[in-house]
Amino acid sequence: MKLFDYHTHNEISFDSEATLLGHCEWAVKKGLAELALTNHYELDMVLLGTAEAPDLEKEETLLLEAKEAFAGKLDVLRGIEIGQPAYDPEAARKLVAKRDYDVVLGSQHNGKGNIDFYFMDCKSFSDDHLRDLWDTYLADLITIAKKAEVDVLTHILYPVRYVEKERQYCFPVTKEAFEPVFKALIEREIALEINTAAVRRGSLAEPDPCMELLSFYRSLGGEYLTLGSDAHVSPDVGANFKEAVALAEGAGFRYLTRFRNRQKIMEAI
Repeated sequence: MKLFDYHTHNEISFDSEATLLGHCEWAVKKGLAELALTNHYELDMVLLGTAEAPDLEKEETLLLEAKEAFAGKLDVLRGIEIGQPAYDPEAARKLVAKRDYDVVLGSQHNGKGNIDFYFMDCKSFSDDHLRDLWDTYLADLITIAKKAEVDVLTHILYPVRYVEKERQYCFPVTKEAFEPVFKALIEREIALEINTAAVRRGSLAEPDPCMELLSFYRSLGGEYLTLGSDAHVSPDVGANFKEAVALAEGAGFRYLTRFRNRQKIMEAI
């Protein structure tokens, strides 16, 4: 099968200093056939003026350089990770229309007006406050699944990474919590990402989503799965994909979903 990594960041993202050429070198070493560059575009913060838009012109130059350098060895795809598209679906649509993307990721990193969960001091929050954050997060995922112009919903357990393990009960990962998210994804034929970042960082025991949720998604009729390392440094490209593919197989999936020009290609496992 062709392995692919559809969630990577380079120096264009605010939180990475990696080079795309470095990512591509590691992708070839690990036997990947495709790599998508999906830099952060934190839509809500850009619209509010609290963050700068990424330099998409520079990104395009780096992308074309990598495509030429690795022609015949690795397909380098044009992607984007839109953060918080739930808060302005129309702005997300306009953003996506500006370039010929191969794959568009939708992510929820923070609640409206809040900072990224990554930067939150969850230890200082009460249980009730954490539960409120979780409820808001789930509602935002539903909105992305129902309305946002995206091809893939990413790292659906994102907040769970950043709360102490002994207080993860405040972020209950249940079938009931994610059922409306999954049903909306299935209705709109949006893919679900298996994200491996939390496994290598030690914050989750399994790739995201876990086997229980992935099996539930499959039982509801879910078909479309992508793989994403969420690599911000080059050695992480394709990391823990063996576990991710095994998770997909164990949940009953026989195909993964590749993208080209935002069109799905089913890849047998």
